[in-house]
Amino acid sequence: TIRAAETQVVVDLRSEHARLAKELRRHADRAKLFSGAAGGGGDVDVEAGPSHVREVLQERKHTTNALRQTGDTLEQARETRADLAAQREALEGSTATAAGMLGRLPTIDGVIQAMRQKKVRENAVVGVTIGCCASFLLWAVLF
Repeated sequence: TIRAAETQVVVDLRSEHARLAKELRRHADRAKLFSGAAGGGGDVDVEAGPSHVREVLQERKHTTNALRQTGDTLEQARETRADLAAQREALEGSTATAAGMLGRLPTIDGVIQAMRQKKVRENAVVGVTIGCCASFLLWAVLF
């Protein structure tokens, strides 16, 4: 009976030891994985540790690089957007200035319209004159 109790205690201690060793390895792996997550050392030795830890560390490194590149791209897009907004404001200002000038100077538009009407009238007079001359020539040749 004492022997059986001692055997039971040894078995319990071995299982407890195995459980604690496994838990300790898990905590050590977790500490290594998240060692740079709190802004500490970002350069983690990827080659150290078990293979599953190396794979996770490499994946974390790739993810961190991808997030950094995405952030850079978004920052560049924000700057471009701000530049385009400034250009739009400048163009809107120049359009308003041009519209204001046309509003203040309606005589220029009137002069341009008068020139067009005069050109149309001159073309009509030339056309009628050429038509009359051609008709007179045909009448003179045929009769």
